[in-house]
Amino acid sequence: MTNPPTPSSSTESTTMSDEDHPTTMDRILQEITIVSHRIEGMDASITSLTLETKSMRFDIASFQSRVTGLEQRMGSLEAQATMSRDRDQDLLYLRSKLTDMEDRSRRDDVCLHGIPENEEGSDMQAFLSSTLPKLTSLDFDPLLEFQWAHRIGLNVLTILQGPDQSSHACCSITKPVKYFKRAQS
Repeated sequence: MTNPPTPSSSTESTTMSDEDHPTTMDRILQEITIVSHRIEGMDASITSLTLETKSMRFDIASFQSRVTGLEQRMGSLEAQATMSRDRDQDLLYLRSKLTDMEDRSRRDDVCLHGIPENEEGSDMQAFLSSTLPKLTSLDFDPLLEFQWAHRIGLNVLTILQGPDQSSHACCSITKPVKYFKRAQS
């Protein structure tokens, strides 16, 4: 069993405790100081992170405005490209029409007036191949050939007066395949 403490031993114990106590307090103060410095360091780090975050937000906002501008430009360019493609198609169409018109203006079409209506029957080319040599009194050694031959439009008077009125004949137009030079006399 243990003996109860004596007054002298309790004083020693209190004295020891007093001596130990300042050391423990010093350690606690040191630890608090260390923690305080760490907190200040964290505070500085947090402040630095906050500034970097704000800088990143500014950069992101700047990038967003740049991307928005680029998207608008891209949309504008796509619209212009579509319009350009449409214009190109229109231009190709107009170019083909112009070529056709130039070809037509260069054609050596022969217009024939006064051929009675319905005289040609169903084949205008055959009719002209047989009739033109008779009308011109020229001998075409190979028979005349035509790329095409047809009447131009309908004569309104023929429609109104009936097909018996041959005096109001429409113009006939034809494109010969070959042209013959007239013989020198």
